[in-house]
Amino acid sequence: MAPRRWPRRAAVHTRAYPAREYSARDIAKSGLYRTDDAGLSWHAVALPAGAGEPQALLVDSTGGHTLVLNATTAIYASADDGQHWSRSDGLSGAPLAIARSASKPNVVYAVTATALYRSDDSGAGFTVISNEHIFTLLAVGSSPDQLYGVEDLNVYRSADGGRGWSLATPAPATIAALAVSLPPAPSSQPDAIYVGLGAPAGFLASSDGGVTWRQYGG
Repeated sequence: MAPRRWPRRAAVHTRAYPAREYSARDIAKSGLYRTDDAGLSWHAVALPAGAGEPQALLVDSTGGHTLVLNATTAIYASADDGQHWSRSDGLSGAPLAIARSASKPNVVYAVTATALYRSDDSGAGFTVISNEHIFTLLAVGSSPDQLYGVEDLNVYRSADGGRGWSLATPAPATIAALAVSLPPAPSSQPDAIYVGLGAPAGFLASSDGGVTWRQYGG
């Protein structure tokens, strides 16, 4: 089958191989695609049978071959760039959000409607960490134990792998946290975090892991 040319949408890059990225264009209907030549051509990556509608894909940015796929009802892990998939063990309920440590990519976190889970084997198996918060968005900071999560339009942070949490953002009623994004590692600002706000409020930025914030735009 000839390589397919595919527009970039929902692309996921791997730092170790700058020309490689994975992309999904209407992933539920068209599937997952990979390029090794910076987007000149694309090859289909088979999704696990019975996975349902995929929601997110995590890659190993350090050059490993492991992928973690968040599907409608389960999480799937691959150790060979998506050639083979296995359903992750230990989760109870459908995953709402997943996040991976850039500094230690074997560490993966997942949230269901009842608990926060952690995997130390690139998503093959998960164990419960906490059920204090149910987050709709997750991000891992400069260390694998530094977490950020969005719940009820507020951002919380944890410094101990999700066992304890504190409110990170200022919380006036006008702030609606919509997205959490951390800069790729390595970074000159490893503790920087950005929180998108509802338009026209702009976004919040912190350079100290969410201790202090500045608002831009709005």
